[in-house]
Amino acid sequence: IRPDGQRIGYLHYRQTEYDAIDANFRNYYSKNEKAGTILATFPDVENNQLYAVVSTASKDTQQGISKLFGSKVKMTVKR
Repeated sequence: IRPDGQRIGYLHYRQTEYDAIDANFRNYYSKNEKAGTILATFPDVENNQLYAVVSTASKDTQQGISKLFGSKVKMTVKR
């Protein structure tokens, strides 16, 4: 592990990067899913992405998240 907290040989985000991705995800989701709720978000360090559990996600929102965040966010709908 390097002094900046990153592992040598791995491309893991720092907490500040997860925080920024989380804030951007929350903003996008709240604007696009008025009736939806974000149930949980947490860093999935092993897969180098933010994991988000939401109450609903339209096809448009799912496509928008994928287009905007790529592999940085994995969103799961739990009803």
